Amino acid sequence: RSTITYLKHLAKCENIILVDGGSNRFYESKYRDSKKICCIIGDLDGIKEETKSFYKEKGVDIIHDPDQNTTDFEKAL
Repeated sequence: RSTITYLKHLAKCENIILVDGGSNRFYESKYRDSKKICCIIGDLDGIKEETKSFYKEKGVDIIHDPDQNTTDFEKAL
């Protein structure tokens, strides 16, 4: 499925958890200012500094989990 398909379902979400590098794609979308974003989680090796700074200024929790034995998706769960 395309990213656009998933983005259509955002209106139904109560909270949005962004996962590491995927937060860059969200940041580039028209939804980047969503107030539903509660955190960004992952080992943070894929997030751009611009994206991280933007969400940090918005008060979004940025959770660094350096564990290399789990995927960023598993960390988000």
